Amino acid sequence: MFWLAALGLSCAVFVSDAPPAKTFASLFIGLAIACVGIDVAVGMPRYTFGLYDLYDGVNFISAMIGFFALTELFRAALEPKAPRADAKSPKMEPLRQAIGDALKVVRQRWVSVIRSGPLGVFIGVLPGAGSDVAAWIAYAVSRRFSKTPEKYGKGHYEGIVDGGASNNAAVSGAWTPALIFGIPGDSVTAIAIGVLMMKGLNPGPDIFERSGDLVYTLFGAFLLANIAMVFTGALAILLASQLMRMSKSLLMPLILGLSLIGGFAVMNSAFSIWIIITLGIVGFAMTLGGIPLAPAILGVVLGKVLERNFMTSMIKSQGEFLPFFSRDISLVLGVAAILIWGLCLYRAFRAIIHPEKTQRTMENDA
Repeated sequence: MFWLAALGLSCAVFVSDAPPAKTFASLFIGLAIACVGIDVAVGMPRYTFGLYDLYDGVNFISAMIGFFALTELFRAALEPKAPRADAKSPKMEPLRQAIGDALKVVRQRWVSVIRSGPLGVFIGVLPGAGSDVAAWIAYAVSRRFSKTPEKYGKGHYEGIVDGGASNNAAVSGAWTPALIFGIPGDSVTAIAIGVLMMKGLNPGPDIFERSGDLVYTLFGAFLLANIAMVFTGALAILLASQLMRMSKSLLMPLILGLSLIGGFAVMNSAFSIWIIITLGIVGFAMTLGGIPLAPAILGVVLGKVLERNFMTSMIKSQGEFLPFFSRDISLVLGVAAILIWGLCLYRAFRAIIHPEKTQRTMENDA
């Protein structure tokens, strides 16, 4: 589990298109936020500043809202006011035509689906990663290998297809550790595990033998839910798209209010609102400095998983590091992570020693 978390963090740095120094800075900011709370080894509070609300650490949902929602709101507040659109806006295309156009885009981008689907499943297996992290990594990988990376961030279909395919695939992958090991893959499977336990079912390796009929019923429910989601999702898209026709002066305060209410509802504490505001300011400062946000989010999500499994393994091995390579799976994952670390360090040193070549390479990529 330590090597899986390390590999996830390493991939975030490797696929980022930002300079290595800024990518590492973003990752370390996320890891620093993940260190807030009770130390997993000795039980001492860290970076809590005497605030008992921080003893449980920084909630992932609050961090997401602060880094993405509030950061975008701050950025939109500084943008010049756009000219008012014509009151006679074009009518929305029929639902049948919209679905047909979407399927046409998917057929054109079938390579993106094949690439991002398995990647989403693999990331979904990582405990706590979830679909959000999978979508960001798939988007970064897509931008890295795209022939038109300059179109990303402006609604380019290729990035949307990659992110959507990985996002959906990660949901299924998150059930792998949930059912086999009883470890939630994301917040949804954490709730599902609680429901199963309330029904007297303990997820684990033998759940397929003890309650095989229930597991396969669950698989069937997933199939029906995905079919139903085609229709319910299309209806939700039609309704949500009407919001884009609102004025920015009305839409942004609405997003701000819903973000703060959502953050309060997750923890049922007003302190989460201060966390959202603080991380929103931090994220906005990062964007001003050209520091990407995705590695920081990965650091927040995987930081605790990385530390907990590292400390547990070190305690079991009495300080020896060789047991991290003693098993075949651990050996493969460890070697892969170290190779990626070496490539990241090589890119960083190359940028320091030959800045003109690095700049020329980035311009050619663009």
